[in-house]
Amino acid sequence: PYKVVHLASAHHGLAKNVARKREGLLTYTPGPKLLKADEYLHLDVLRRSQILFLNESEWQRAKSILNVSDQNEVLDYGPKVVVTTLGPRGATVHYRD
Repeated sequence: PYKVVHLASAHHGLAKNVARKREGLLTYTPGPKLLKADEYLHLDVLRRSQILFLNESEWQRAKSILNVSDQNEVLDYGPKVVVTTLGPRGATVHYRD
Protein backbone atom coordinates (compact mmCIF):
# COMPACT_ATOMS: atom_id res chain seq x y z
CA PRO A 1 0.00 0.00 0.00
CA TYR A 2 1.02 3.57 -0.71
CA LYS A 3 1.85 5.84 2.23
CA VAL A 4 0.45 8.93 0.47
CA VAL A 5 -2.32 9.09 -2.12
CA HIS A 6 -3.20 12.35 -3.87
CA LEU A 7 -6.52 12.50 -5.73
CA ALA A 8 -6.72 15.27 -8.33
CA SER A 9 -9.68 15.91 -10.65
CA ALA A 10 -10.71 12.29 -10.20
CA HIS A 11 -13.95 10.76 -11.44
CA HIS A 12 -16.36 10.35 -8.53
CA GLY A 13 -16.44 6.54 -8.61
CA LEU A 14 -12.65 6.26 -8.69
CA ALA A 15 -12.15 8.93 -6.02
CA LYS A 16 -14.69 7.33 -3.69
CA ASN A 17 -13.22 3.86 -4.16
CA VAL A 18 -9.63 4.99 -3.57
CA ALA A 19 -10.64 7.06 -0.53
CA ARG A 20 -12.37 4.08 1.07
CA LYS A 21 -9.49 1.69 0.50
CA ARG A 22 -6.56 3.96 1.21
CA GLU A 23 -4.15 3.42 4.04
CA GLY A 24 -2.03 6.35 5.10
CA LEU A 25 -2.31 9.97 4.07
CA LEU A 26 -4.99 11.04 1.59
CA THR A 27 -4.75 14.46 -0.05
CA TYR A 28 -7.42 15.83 -2.37
CA THR A 29 -7.69 18.45 -5.11
CA PRO A 30 -11.11 18.68 -6.78
CA GLY A 31 -9.46 20.50 -9.69
CA PRO A 32 -10.77 22.80 -12.40
CA LYS A 33 -13.73 20.55 -13.23
CA LEU A 34 -15.25 21.80 -9.96
CA LEU A 35 -15.81 25.15 -11.68
CA LYS A 36 -18.10 23.44 -14.20
CA ALA A 37 -19.99 20.97 -11.99
CA ASP A 38 -20.65 20.78 -8.25
CA GLU A 39 -20.35 17.00 -8.19
CA TYR A 40 -16.58 17.30 -8.58
CA LEU A 41 -16.41 18.25 -4.91
CA HIS A 42 -16.83 14.70 -3.61
CA LEU A 43 -18.04 15.10 -0.02
CA ASP A 44 -17.31 11.48 0.88
CA VAL A 45 -13.73 11.95 -0.32
CA LEU A 46 -13.48 15.28 1.47
CA ARG A 47 -14.48 13.58 4.75
CA ARG A 48 -11.70 11.00 4.36
CA SER A 49 -8.99 13.45 3.23
CA GLN A 50 -6.36 14.81 5.56
CA ILE A 51 -5.33 17.69 3.27
CA LEU A 52 -7.53 19.61 0.82
CA PHE A 53 -5.88 21.74 -1.89
CA LEU A 54 -7.84 24.42 -3.77
CA ASN A 55 -6.87 27.37 -5.92
CA GLU A 56 -8.69 30.68 -5.50
CA SER A 57 -11.40 29.94 -8.07
CA GLU A 58 -11.99 26.45 -6.71
CA TRP A 59 -12.20 27.89 -3.19
CA GLN A 60 -14.93 30.34 -4.27
CA ARG A 61 -16.93 27.48 -5.78
CA ALA A 62 -16.37 25.14 -2.81
CA LYS A 63 -17.41 27.94 -0.43
CA SER A 64 -20.75 28.16 -2.23
CA ILE A 65 -21.28 24.38 -2.38
CA LEU A 66 -20.43 23.83 1.29
CA ASN A 67 -22.18 27.02 2.43
CA VAL A 68 -19.17 28.20 4.43
CA SER A 69 -17.55 31.61 4.73
CA ASP A 70 -13.93 30.68 5.46
CA GLN A 71 -11.49 27.80 5.16
CA ASN A 72 -11.60 27.04 8.88
CA GLU A 73 -15.24 25.97 8.48
CA VAL A 74 -14.18 23.44 5.84
CA LEU A 75 -12.20 21.65 8.56
CA ASP A 76 -15.57 20.55 10.01
CA TYR A 77 -16.05 18.41 6.88
CA GLY A 78 -13.05 16.24 7.66
CA PRO A 79 -9.74 17.55 6.36
CA LYS A 80 -7.15 18.45 8.97
CA VAL A 81 -5.54 21.00 6.64
CA VAL A 82 -6.97 23.26 3.93
CA VAL A 83 -4.49 24.87 1.53
CA THR A 84 -5.63 27.60 -0.86
CA THR A 85 -3.06 28.46 -3.50
CA LEU A 86 -2.85 32.10 -4.54
CA GLY A 87 -0.67 31.89 -7.63
CA PRO A 88 2.38 34.14 -7.40
CA ARG A 89 1.15 35.44 -4.01
CA GLY A 90 1.78 32.06 -2.34
CA ALA A 91 -0.87 30.17 -0.38
CA THR A 92 -2.92 30.18 2.79
CA VAL A 93 -2.92 27.21 5.12
CA HIS A 94 -5.69 26.58 7.65
CA TYR A 95 -5.55 23.80 10.24
CA ARG A 96 -6.56 22.81 13.71
CA ASP A 97 -4.12 21.64 16.34
